[in-house]
Amino acid sequence: MGLFFTKSIGEWVIIRMGVYLGLDILPWEIESVEWEGFYDEVMKIINAFPLPVLRLSYEEKFGYCRLLLSRNPESQNERGRYLAICGDARTGQCAEQFIIFRDLQVYRKRYAPDDSQVKKPERKNQAGWPILLREEDSVRVFYEKTQSRPYHDLIWSIVTLAENLFPGRACATGNLNARRWQETLQWLESVTDRRLQKPLLLDAERLWYAFGTAFTALERAQKVTEKLVGGPAPFYSFLKLKDPALLRVLVKNRLKEYNSRTVGALSECLYILDGTEDLRFLVEVACLEPDGPRWELTDVLSSAYYLGAFVPEGKAPDATLAVGFLPAEFLPKYYHTDFYLEKELACRQVAEVTGLPVQKIEEMILEIEKENKTDSNKEDKEKIPFYTADSEQPSSDKPDHTGEPAYRTPQVEIPYPQELINTLKEQVAAIGKNWDSSTLHHLVAAIASKKNVVLTEEAWKIVDEEKDPDLLAVILGIMNNYHKFERATNVIEFILKQLPDIKESWENGRPWKYPGGHRPIPLH
Repeated sequence: MGLFFTKSIGEWVIIRMGVYLGLDILPWEIESVEWEGFYDEVMKIINAFPLPVLRLSYEEKFGYCRLLLSRNPESQNERGRYLAICGDARTGQCAEQFIIFRDLQVYRKRYAPDDSQVKKPERKNQAGWPILLREEDSVRVFYEKTQSRPYHDLIWSIVTLAENLFPGRACATGNLNARRWQETLQWLESVTDRRLQKPLLLDAERLWYAFGTAFTALERAQKVTEKLVGGPAPFYSFLKLKDPALLRVLVKNRLKEYNSRTVGALSECLYILDGTEDLRFLVEVACLEPDGPRWELTDVLSSAYYLGAFVPEGKAPDATLAVGFLPAEFLPKYYHTDFYLEKELACRQVAEVTGLPVQKIEEMILEIEKENKTDSNKEDKEKIPFYTADSEQPSSDKPDHTGEPAYRTPQVEIPYPQELINTLKEQVAAIGKNWDSSTLHHLVAAIASKKNVVLTEEAWKIVDEEKDPDLLAVILGIMNNYHKFERATNVIEFILKQLPDIKESWENGRPWKYPGGHRPIPLH
């Protein structure tokens, strides 16, 4: 969890940080053979994915446990075969691991140890999507962070496939709007040779009908707005045509939850303008309805102005994506509407519904413009950023298309680390050990276990095959500083692949020219 203060709006906001994807199922409503078929199809999708995947695992070496990244997504334990994915090998970008077991009994046992404890649904009208009405009976397959790393697209494909194969018995959850899911859906359709629907929680109309008649119209609408990923704007568009009266009641109730000068109020104004494309409607429900929130008109106009309702430029292409580390609503550019109304027309429309003179509305907007121009001069110094993401920070450790870290020039010269090696030799001698590869391999294994060093199978193979104790000492020094530099797994693997060049340089009395960037690799 994290606590953020939005200075320009003045509200403390508690959020669950990260970009997640999840999959829930009703395991007793799915046949074992169906689930096995799904598992096998997931394997095909993984093999077709443009990036080779990585699975986080561990192994025993020299009496220590070490972490490794395998390119084989499948493994097996006491619960049977399973697929696990935590990132991709080409970019080296990883986050949390997603696991799917082939044996459906794994998930049935999570729900109930035996068949006699299986609950029956209380509601009879399940409208073809029972998992929405039986959340207490659902089992979570996974719910982990992708942080919008490239492998997010693969996990998104897996949960979308599950929904399509098990309609009403599986539900994709999390930040389903992260990245460009439309393109991912097209790719998934081409790979599976199926016509697929997008996840239910991205589809306002399907979600409305999925709840059936088990609730009142208002309860049903509230549940849709709670579940719909990316905000209720598409649902407002749907209700504007289907049931305008229900839309008015729903919006009014939602607006009453917020003070007019908070982030929540700003978000609601954004959804209303995007969904209804009607400034008059917003003013009516926010300011004029007797049982509404009764906000000040200037606050509503300020929100509309801040959201860009009076300028023709719409949202940036990626404004609604949950990119990087925080969800989309904490991106400053997220707060921009696609709705546009020429300023003079906006003044006339607001005057019509409020009964105020047009000139009065014009003066209000002019004053808002003046205040915003004054504030914009201080913005860079005073405004606390909503959002920070690796993908938007200038970094020397970005991977290029080959998957290797792309480093800045100038090159960094790293001389033979005589002091490090002499110190280690003294320490090894002090414990009565020989300075040889066997001793150094044990020390590397110990420090790797202590520092939770994660390397690929290929990188560990290079370490295991190295026989020069001096080079192993260098590896030991780098691993001892594993958490002191960015993208350590990628950097270490890169250096390991350069060991022959490093050795040749040092044997010839030359420093090794590490193609580094802003700082040398720590070796102490």
